[in-house]
Amino acid sequence: MKSRVTVTDSNNRLITGLTRDDFEVFEDGDQQPVTQFSDKRTPVSVGVLLDISDSMRGEPIVDARGALDRFMADLLDPGDEAFVGAFNHLPRILVPWTVPPSRLTGKLANERPAGGTAIYDAIFASTPMFQRRQRTRAAMIVISDGADTASDHSLPADARERCGAATRSSTPSPSIRPRSGG
Repeated sequence: MKSRVTVTDSNNRLITGLTRDDFEVFEDGDQQPVTQFSDKRTPVSVGVLLDISDSMRGEPIVDARGALDRFMADLLDPGDEAFVGAFNHLPRILVPWTVPPSRLTGKLANERPAGGTAIYDAIFASTPMFQRRQRTRAAMIVISDGADTASDHSLPADARERCGAATRSSTPSPSIRPRSGG
């Protein structure tokens, strides 16, 4: 069984420079050897949902498109995969999983803001994409300028449960803790 660990300090800042000897792994109370250790970046699957409702007209949509293009081209690695969706009162997946993510730049250029804002419906509708991803680690980014005004779903009751179900593992993780005294 593989487990991944990210170590942060009390201010949630990443702690780097750790080695295999800095960890102890226990499964059912029994110490297990650390069989694989890497401090290299792991490829990720990233879904991005962009609000294209009426309130995004003008500078907000221009800024959001630019930020999304820079994110896809400059911040994600070529080995990552990404998809792009847009939502107003209706959610749509515009481009499915794509490698490298830089191929997604400009894909929102023709989207014109109109309609209400259904953020929760967009989250709910896009979570099945995560069951078809190729990378172990995943994230969803929602870019919006405001509150949900048009969803049929609610975040607490529907979208949050759907997100959890899309990423939950059926096997328990072993406990991992930093080695004391070091």
